[in-house]
Amino acid sequence: MGISLVVAFFILAGLVTTLLRYQDRESEAREDALRAAVREATAWDTRVEELGGQWLEQLKSEPDPAEIAAWELRNRERSAWFDGYYLWERDEIDGVDGAAPRMLYPLPALVEDLPTINRSPCMAEAHAVDPEAGVDAVVEAVLRCRQDESPAVALFASVQAGDLLLFEGRPEDALDAIAEPVVPPRLADAARLGYAPLRVALRAVLSADALAATGRPDLAARRLRALGEDIAMQDGPVLQETFKVLRWTVLPRLKDLDADEDALALAEAVRRAERRLAGWQEVRDRLSVNAAPAEGLQLVHDQYSDQPYLLIFGRLDATGLWGAVQLDQPALLDELVERSDELGDSLRVTTADGEVVAGGDDGVIAASASFPRMLTHLRLAVVAEYLEAARTANKWATLREASGVAAMSILGIWALFALKSAQDKEQALIDRQREFVTRVTHELKTPLAGIRVMAESLEIVGAQDPSTIPTFSERIITETDRLTQRIEEILAIARASKPAGPEPYDLRALLEDMVDEWEPRMHTAGVGLEWDLAEIDEAVGDQALVRDALVCLLDNALKYRRKELIAPRVWVRLRQEGDHAVVEVVDNGIGVPPTKRKVIFERFTRVEGPGRGKEGGHGLGLAFVAEAMASQRGRVECREGIDGGARFVVRLPLS
Repeated sequence: MGISLVVAFFILAGLVTTLLRYQDRESEAREDALRAAVREATAWDTRVEELGGQWLEQLKSEPDPAEIAAWELRNRERSAWFDGYYLWERDEIDGVDGAAPRMLYPLPALVEDLPTINRSPCMAEAHAVDPEAGVDAVVEAVLRCRQDESPAVALFASVQAGDLLLFEGRPEDALDAIAEPVVPPRLADAARLGYAPLRVALRAVLSADALAATGRPDLAARRLRALGEDIAMQDGPVLQETFKVLRWTVLPRLKDLDADEDALALAEAVRRAERRLAGWQEVRDRLSVNAAPAEGLQLVHDQYSDQPYLLIFGRLDATGLWGAVQLDQPALLDELVERSDELGDSLRVTTADGEVVAGGDDGVIAASASFPRMLTHLRLAVVAEYLEAARTANKWATLREASGVAAMSILGIWALFALKSAQDKEQALIDRQREFVTRVTHELKTPLAGIRVMAESLEIVGAQDPSTIPTFSERIITETDRLTQRIEEILAIARASKPAGPEPYDLRALLEDMVDEWEPRMHTAGVGLEWDLAEIDEAVGDQALVRDALVCLLDNALKYRRKELIAPRVWVRLRQEGDHAVVEVVDNGIGVPPTKRKVIFERFTRVEGPGRGKEGGHGLGLAFVAEAMASQRGRVECREGIDGGARFVVRLPLS
């Protein structure tokens, strides 16, 4: 008996020693991965700082705007992540700011002075024509203004006459009306001749509409795409005037013309232009006024918005001359990942809370390191596949050491793995709760940041163009609703655990109300909402709780749509099966992987992957749905939807 115990002791000691050696080798592999990540992060951080400094150095000679514009074009050709220059001057007396900053580059955009145009003699004469005289008389009077010596008046008259004729169903006449004055098609060239970029863009849209109406949709699409590419290349001030034409007119028109390839080709250019516009607004509204007095280069970044920007700025001389370089973060990170020789496909770039923003979207993060100086809001990570070579090299040595004791140590192995499994589950819950706290903080900040930006835009742009007020107001309301929804999502879990007493209610009427409420929201997002609601018996339960759960499913269907689809769809269906009501919320979005269709109903569980990072919640929404259904003596399941989308099936008891 004593010998057996001694043998068992030595067997167990040998097994433990072998496992410890394996863990040491695993730790060494992780340390190697971490060191590799640190090397890459340091190298790229230095590269960004060096290039940013070189680009800023060019501005110290106080070049004229034409020179800076030429440098911008050249630098964009040489580097995919260079985006633009900014140069401003602040008077400083003994280190104290004097007058308001003066933007030296980019220059303000040429903006139409509509009151002055309408007061011009020829436009005043055109406005005096009696509408009863007919459209031709009005158009003839307006077209006479095309000969006006003012480019602004001539172009305005041309577009106004073309609009009138196209509205009357005369597209060929509309094309003739806008043929003069001859305006360069490129916005920058037209601006140098005195034509406002916004009016030039509107004339191009009018031309495309007229071409489409005369049976030439391909030519119309080419004209719209050329306009979209031109707008997307403009600097901040011109984008401030014309971006709404690109986003709300050019892209929808291309889709109406079934020019899906053209619309997709423009999509990334539109996102990059939006990032450039956000950077320009940061420089114009805050950075030029509140630039830090610290020596050396500084970096401003926005990691919360869907279109993050990077600005490297610094003082160029002692007299108050400041400059900034805007970098395109997605292009920068893509190049970082593609050019990594040491880490290759194992490299990922993540935010501080672990969301992957560059590199593949699969794999488990094995090690990560912060960028030391410039890109401190990001982390460089290595996925576990990087450790595979080390594991392979160590595997046979470990097996040889363990083979002599494996047969006699099955119980010991089982005990170790049982303990390890329990520890892993406990650690996983802790990690999910930590991730939840981080994500709650982020998700509450994001709508607040959006509300702030929209409110500032409303204050600035609304005074100049009152027609934008409804758009900005609607977006503020949307962000407020989003903030409210996040808070409600957190509180809903508590409500689900204490349901109200069961009462009969009309589930079909409840769904009809929800469809009426959600159809406009879906339509605004470009999503079609379809429904098929059969007559059923009364349901019994907590109507408010059921409504909250179904709202969560509709919200997920909207958030996780595939945005590249031309026709994203959501279907809501209701039918009766025996003594149960069956509600289905189906979509053709990004779907849920089969391996995740059960675990998504656990608290703090989220599905990671493409299209999910910015939209995802806290891992509470579907947990709330499952708990709410259980409290109603029902259940919810996740199945395959349409074209790879998701199908959530809810079963509820009837009276």
